Amino acid sequence: MFSGFGAILNYSTSIFEDPNDESAALYATVLVGVVNILAVLISSLIVDRIGRRRILLAGLVMIMIINLLIGICFQNSYTTVLRPPAISP
Repeated sequence: MFSGFGAILNYSTSIFEDPNDESAALYATVLVGVVNILAVLISSLIVDRIGRRRILLAGLVMIMIINLLIGICFQNSYTTVLRPPAISP
């Protein structure tokens, strides 16, 4: 619960709200719930075979990669939005 996942579950309908499509938020919320259930089931089935430490380290690596990708995406969108237009001679 320290990761903030509880807040995403509680406010997921508001987070995924789309003014053009009212049902998109509901579908996205259901998808988050399904992914959560699948992740719990898969991890509970493999924890005895692989071990808690390996699963923790694999999760840490995945989080680092995803955070790096999110940072790159934000940096690219930030620089393209704030870049001044080119002045033609």
